[in-house]
Amino acid sequence: HYWQARQALATIDPVWDNGPHAKLDSAGIRQQLVSALDSDKGGFTYRSMGDGLKAFDKADGATIVEAEYTAPYLAHTT
Repeated sequence: HYWQARQALATIDPVWDNGPHAKLDSAGIRQQLVSALDSDKGGFTYRSMGDGLKAFDKADGATIVEAEYTAPYLAHTT
């Protein structure tokens, strides 16, 4: 139970080891993912059809709007 564990913890002086990834944070994980996406190593195109940007060649006055959206890496493991 919690209370027994809490009392036991008060009687010892634990030494914690955060392991080899102790300094890894969300920014570091994001940088690794972005680097992997920007790299030509190991990636592949699953399916490619047509040329979407070529469609704008015939659209007079078309405006291309670019945006980048990100979300933090969420490891849903126990």
